[in-house]
Parts: sequence; C-alpha cells; structure tokens
Amino acid sequence: MVSQYPTVSSINLKYTDITNQLFVQTTFDRKFALGIGLEQKHIKASTETITNNNNETIIDNSNYYNAFGYLKLDTYDKKYFASKGYFADLNLKWYLRSSDYNNDFNPFLQAKGTLGFATTFADKVTFQMTNEAGFTLDSPASDVFDFYLGGYNQNYINTFVSMYGYDFAELSNNSFLKTELNFRYRFAENHYASIIANYARLDGNVFKDIDVFKDILSGYALGYSYNSILGPIELKYSWSPDNRQSYWLFNLGFWF
Repeated sequence: MVSQYPTVSSINLKYTDITNQLFVQTTFDRKFALGIGLEQKHIKASTETITNNNNETIIDNSNYYNAFGYLKLDTYDKKYFASKGYFADLNLKWYLRSSDYNNDFNPFLQAKGTLGFATTFADKVTFQMTNEAGFTLDSPASDVFDFYLGGYNQNYINTFVSMYGYDFAELSNNSFLKTELNFRYRFAENHYASIIANYARLDGNVFKDIDVFKDILSGYALGYSYNSILGPIELKYSWSPDNRQSYWLFNLGFWF
C-alpha cells in the first residue's frame, strides 16, 4: 500500500475482515484433512495517515466471492512447543467476483503453504523448522492482497505472516518465501528457552529466476516461555541486522 504513496514511509492502517464460509471436509486417520468450499469475504482497509478533504483514505471496501481448497497434515505431539512430528497446510483460493470498490477487479488465484517438522535430542533440546511460501497468479490491482510479513501474532488472517525482527506488516510483495529455525531447550517442566532465526525473500515472483537466495532478509529472537494452563506465557527479544530495529514481544495465554 505504501507504494501508492511514495512520500510516506509508513501508515496507520485500519483493517476489517468479515468472512463467511460454506465448505465440506473429510479426514483420514485423524492426521489429514481435505476440504473445498465457497467464501464471501468483506474487506475494508483505510488510513487517516493520508487524508482526502480531512476524511480518511479508503484503500478498499469490497465484498469478494471466492472458491477455495485446502489440504492439512498434523502429526505434532503438541499444539504449542511440539517436540516431534510433521505439519503441512496447503491452501488455494480463487477470487472470482467482487463488488469492486475501486473498479479495477479481475479474477485471480492465490496459493499459500506451510511445511514444518520438529525433532528432539536428549529429551530436552528441540529443533523445529517451519517453511512458508505464497504467490499470486494474475496479480490483483489492489495492494490489499499482497503478502505482508512482520510481527509476532501466531493467528494472522489472510495474507499476513509473522516474522521476527520486523514490525507488523512492514514487508510486502506479491510473493514470498520464509524459513524459521527454532532451537528450544526445556530446562524445567513446562519452561523453555528459545533461540530463533527467520529468513525471508519477497518479490513480484520469487520463483521467476529460481534465485531464492537473492535479497534475503533476516530476523532473530531470544525468548523464555512457560506453558501454563492458560496457554503460553512468553517474553522474547527480537531484532534484525537489516533495519537495526529491535522489539520486546510479550504473550499471555492461548492464541485466538
């Protein structure tokens, strides 16, 4: 969105998403889930950083009508602080129609996937690796559907993706690749110390020249976590050598 306003380095964004879905799903061996469905999504994005006659600037305010499908695999032994297992979440969404607030909508296809695994050494040291990727075919005119990386939230919606070392939605483009490496040490029952590194590349098409190691961005974090009956209690310090920014991150309880 910033690209439309080159004299502004960042904006305060108001973002509203209301989604209704109708889908069918089948499961296999309590590990796999396969589903297809239809979706109605209302998105409104606006900012008061840039005003028009003292009114907020509305970036988008449209209803979208979509078809989607997904395949999931989850063999992690725990939802939080997994010590073993595999995880996959592959999604495909086809944006078919829109009420088209900006009068520039064309149908497009968007895919996003997550692959991960966890393994434990000596009963206390866990290595967890998570890979994510997303790309858009027939890129939409609206920047609302770019992939946005940054922040710490574990339950982002739509095309928002967490990344240590960067502020919420600080990075954006039509496609991305991201890898997170998490070394976690359980030094007492339900108490963990973590060293985390994540790396990402964003581009109009990160797969175009198969040069996935070009222009890599990086972020790192050190953290303490306690797995309480209320959910994870976490304190982390994150930074990135790319922007020389650092953040303290705190979470109390389950992610919703």
